[in-house]
Order: sequence, then C-alpha cells, then structure tokens
Amino acid sequence: MDNIIKKGFTNVPDALVNDVRLTRDARFLYVYLAYKKQSEKFTNADIESGMNFTNETRIKYIKELVKYRWIKVIKKRDKYGRFIQNEIMLNTPL
Repeated sequence: MDNIIKKGFTNVPDALVNDVRLTRDARFLYVYLAYKKQSEKFTNADIESGMNFTNETRIKYIKELVKYRWIKVIKKRDKYGRFIQNEIMLNTPL
C-alpha cells in the first residue's frame, strides 16, 4: 500500500520507532524536534508549550535522548566564552 501523505510531514528514522530503550514521550519529543528543526529556531519554552511539558519533564526527555545518542546538545558561546544558547543536533545512533 502506498503512503498517501505527499507533503507537510516530517521524516524520522525507522530505528527511532523500534528503539525500545526510549519512552513514548522521548520518541515523540524527537519527532517534535525534527519537525521544528526543519522550519524555525525554537526555545526551551517553545518545546515546553508545544509538547505540554514542564521544564523538568523537558529536561528529563532531553537527557533520555542524549543518553541513547539520539540528540547532542551543544552549548553555544560568544567570542568572550559566555554561554548564549543550547543547540540541539539530531542523530541517528544505530
């Protein structure tokens, strides 16, 4: 059967769907991050409101995705070494 979705969708690795180490919410957070990375810059507050997460919940699932190497969090700094923001890089660890 052909997939009838032609545009307006986000691709995610099949391995993400099958990674039993991840919780459901961590998987969906990855999908949400993949969607956001395609279209715009976003903040922690955007993730929290878009996923209906508290700050603590967002941190929990970000850590889970980092632990299993689905994402990498890069701390961006200015030319003086001061922290500016975190950048999230999506990976396919398998």
